[in-house]
Amino acid sequence: MAKILLCNWAHRETSGAIGGCETVFDDLANTLRVEHEVKLVDYSVAAKSLGIGVPYGQLGFPEVEASYVIDKYLHDYFNIFGAEDTMLITNAGASNCWFEHPCKSVAFFNDPYISLWREMANNGFLNPIVANRYAGVCSTLQKRTAENSTKCVAPSRFMAQNDMRELGVGADEIIPNGVSLDEFFRKPAPKEKYGVPADRKIVVWSGSSHPLKWHLIPGIVKSLPEVFFVLVFKNPVDYRPRLPNVRILSCVPRGQMNEVYNLGDVFLLPSMVENCNLSIFEAMGCVLPVVISKTGYFFDREGVTDFGFVVKTPTVENFERAIRESFLKGYIFKGREHIRINQLDIESWRGRWKVFIDRVLNKE
Repeated sequence: MAKILLCNWAHRETSGAIGGCETVFDDLANTLRVEHEVKLVDYSVAAKSLGIGVPYGQLGFPEVEASYVIDKYLHDYFNIFGAEDTMLITNAGASNCWFEHPCKSVAFFNDPYISLWREMANNGFLNPIVANRYAGVCSTLQKRTAENSTKCVAPSRFMAQNDMRELGVGADEIIPNGVSLDEFFRKPAPKEKYGVPADRKIVVWSGSSHPLKWHLIPGIVKSLPEVFFVLVFKNPVDYRPRLPNVRILSCVPRGQMNEVYNLGDVFLLPSMVENCNLSIFEAMGCVLPVVISKTGYFFDREGVTDFGFVVKTPTVENFERAIRESFLKGYIFKGREHIRINQLDIESWRGRWKVFIDRVLNKE
């Protein structure tokens, strides 16, 4: 049994953070705990130990601040407890970039900073100079983590062939996210519980108010007045819909999301940049056709597929067309079968991580 320090910007267990990244690290912690001792490390844990009372992001550049605090905590931890039989697994950029720690380590490239900030600039959400500055700082932290790590892991070929390649970092392993088909499956949903009409086509969207995830949604909603939209924000929001065909939910517990997905006839995610979005797999597990952008795990697909529609050029018109087509009879979507065939289920994911960790611990 090894002791594994699992580092992320924030963990669900320690800081209550909610999001796809936190879900992946939560699943990873539960997987590793079967055979190893796991210690969760994030900004809240590190700051408390070091006596830092300022909330995350208040001292200056958030990623620089948080990564240094986490790394300083790890540096002190190893000085006190040593590194025997210890491994570090970190979100690239979150730690192992300011100090080189005396143990085997794995850098998990979860955040596509270069692609994200580039798209922010290209779509006019940020001044290109500011976007380049952010991309440069964040990617530098990731590159330092890679240089100090034993191995590097990507969640998709998109990350390996884009952001990591641009940094000059090779992916030693590509481990796509996995979804529990026991947790996400098709079943009748109580539409009256959520105030959703029973006599209309329903589109479900899940994400954050980040511009690259959200900016097309208002236009798509307006273009389809006959369709009812259930918009699920992972973060707290106080938005009040101005259109009658919208229901807004926020901070829905993960255990309730299967019910929410099953409200829909289609799952929509017009995000400009993704690494390997777990919500798409969850919706596919519920046998919903997905209408998504050409990014993340599906960056090498386009058009009609066995699980839905991959939109090559993300515009309101293209997503409207894809949604309308997905409602037409004649298409047979088999997202759940696609997950099984391509081993995107949680059991296969756990198995790949277990084999990889054992190999690094015992042979590298």
